[in-house]
This record gives sequence, C-alpha cells and structure tokens, in this order.
Amino acid sequence: MKITITSDEGKDTILELPVWVEGKHLYFFAGIELLAYKYLDVPWQIKVSRCHECGGCCMNLGEVSQQEFVKVTDGSCTMLIADGTKMVCSLGSARPFSCSAGVGLKNVEGCTEKFKEV
Repeated sequence: MKITITSDEGKDTILELPVWVEGKHLYFFAGIELLAYKYLDVPWQIKVSRCHECGGCCMNLGEVSQQEFVKVTDGSCTMLIADGTKMVCSLGSARPFSCSAGVGLKNVEGCTEKFKEV
C-alpha cells in the first residue's frame, strides 16, 4: 500500500506501507492528536476541525475497561482536569491509545472535532 502526502509547497512524500497492514485499521497521529484514520472497508476519514477541549468525550462514559490507573467516577474520567477554560487529560502524552483513537467517543453535543470522508 502506498500513501502520498503532499505538502503545502507541493512536495510529495510517498509512504510505502508493508503488505501486512492490508486488512488492518490504520491511524495517523501528530503526537497524541488523531489526524486521519481508515477502518476496514471504509474510506479514509481526515480531520477537518480540531477539538476545543471541552472534556465532553471523557464524561458520561459508563463502564470503562482501561488500564488500572484510569478510573471513572460519576461517569467522568478521573484523569480529566481543568486547565483554565479547557478540560484536559492529566496524563498528557501518556494518554491511552483508545482515548486518542476513540472517534465514536467524540460524538457528543457541541463537539468541534470533525472528520470528513475522502
């Protein structure tokens, strides 16, 4: 599988992915921020607007089966902390993969993080 990335300057970079990635879900990140993903039999989804860090995707969780250090109290992840007007994960770059890649978790009212099919 080959993926072409074109910079704003028009320079192409071609990523040649190994054969074994065929049939796998693929995720592209900038640090811990999900930029694009592709699930099996679904076209690529590219981020078109970013999170405004309301914390909504970390609230009203119900039961969460994460590593032992991630706990849910009254529906909210205990790692969610206030940072001025924002709500951020206290784990920073150590945030669990499923929290960063959990696109379905972000379908909360007022969520500004959006993806577009390409």
